[in-house]
Amino acid sequence: MRIGIDAKRAYQNKSGLGNYSRDIISSLIKEEMIDIQLFTPEIKNQFFETPEKIKVHTPKIKLLKNYWRLFSVKKIIQKEKIEIFHGLSNEIPIGLTKKTKSVVTIHDVIFKKYPYFYNFFDRFIYEKKTEYACKRANKIISVSKQTKNDLIHYFNVPPEKIEVIYQSCHEAFKTDLKNENILKKYQIPDDFILYVGTIEKRKNLKLILKNILNKPEINLVCIGEKKSYYNDVLKFIKEKKINNNIIFLTLNSVNDLSDIYKKAKCLVYPSIYEGFGIPIIEALYSQTPVITTNQPVFKEVGGDYCFYTNNDEELKNMLNKIWNEKKKKNLLARKWAENFNSTKQAKQIINLYNELLK
Repeated sequence: MRIGIDAKRAYQNKSGLGNYSRDIISSLIKEEMIDIQLFTPEIKNQFFETPEKIKVHTPKIKLLKNYWRLFSVKKIIQKEKIEIFHGLSNEIPIGLTKKTKSVVTIHDVIFKKYPYFYNFFDRFIYEKKTEYACKRANKIISVSKQTKNDLIHYFNVPPEKIEVIYQSCHEAFKTDLKNENILKKYQIPDDFILYVGTIEKRKNLKLILKNILNKPEINLVCIGEKKSYYNDVLKFIKEKKINNNIIFLTLNSVNDLSDIYKKAKCLVYPSIYEGFGIPIIEALYSQTPVITTNQPVFKEVGGDYCFYTNNDEELKNMLNKIWNEKKKKNLLARKWAENFNSTKQAKQIINLYNELLK
């Protein structure tokens, strides 16, 4: 079975779609019956080292890399006799022949549900790419039931065309603590609550800040890429005279991130909306309590093992309770998280490939 995979995010994205892509590729290359070829407009090895014996296709003219990814790759796909092409991030190349089956993973359609988080141009591009992928792909992988429902609602996709296959997280979160001195390394207090995610408006970091205003003893560690919203956060901290110990970190080591999870009193994940919610799984594997917003997708991911909040008063009470208690390992939460594992994900994807080639 010869599979072509869009590996742009694997090589270029540090987290999120990058982690998903790397996880899929790493799982599939273990399968002896699958010959994988990767397609990427650019290689950045600081995120992903190309596995041995894997053929990687890149554009000859770097200035045309975006055009190449959408249009030119179809010629290579035909030449290499790729049986299935899998787009891992909401899009597939334009003009694939019927000889090549196609699969697309769609993570979310937030641009449709919450358009005010995006500028007009980005919304237009995301909508056109998603619309084309939904129409042309032979099969769609949705990372949650919530995203499946959104695809049916916003793009009129037939339910039978969509397969829900949950994603997992990096293996580092599934292991024991590696560095006992991790807090000292980053000058983090012994007790702290954790926020993980891009610092952007949709992720709603200010909700945490509002609810620790009068609790200066609560230390907050924030880990994630800083977008323009970061300036709003700093302004809010200054205006409200928040005097908590708030630490912003950018990490380059997933092992360090997993160790910080394991040391945290809890993860607070206040996002307004997600297609899945990887930090929830990371925290549950780390046996760290999770407080998150009362969204269907988070309940789908977190089950009965997270604290869900509808309002500020609930959040304050949850934070106070967790802050004043000694952290307890939750083995049942870990067991629940094991429903989201890479082996199961890879097996379901391979089954889907086999069905397409029958």
